[in-house]
Amino acid sequence: MARNRKLDPEALRELRQAFHEECQRGVPIGRAVKTMRTIAGLDQPAFARLLKIAPRALMEIERGHANPTLHTLEKIGAAFGLQVGFIPKDR
Repeated sequence: MARNRKLDPEALRELRQAFHEECQRGVPIGRAVKTMRTIAGLDQPAFARLLKIAPRALMEIERGHANPTLHTLEKIGAAFGLQVGFIPKDR
C-alpha cells in the first residue's frame, strides 16, 4: 500500500488529539476525511482501496465537492471509531 511521508510518533499523537478536539466542535467532512487519511499515512488511492470507494469519489469528498452517501460516511468514520451524527449549529 502506498503511504504518505511517515509522521514521527509525537507528531502523529498531536495530530490525532487535535483531530478529536476538532470533531467535538464540528469539522467539515472534506477536512475530516483528509485528516483521517493523513493520520493513517495513506495516499488517496490507498485510502480509497481501504474504504472500498472510488479514488475519484474520495478526492471529491476531500475537496468538499461531493455529496457522499450516509453509507460512505459510515464506512469512513468506522475506520476511526467515529459515527455519523448531528451536531449543534453555531449561532
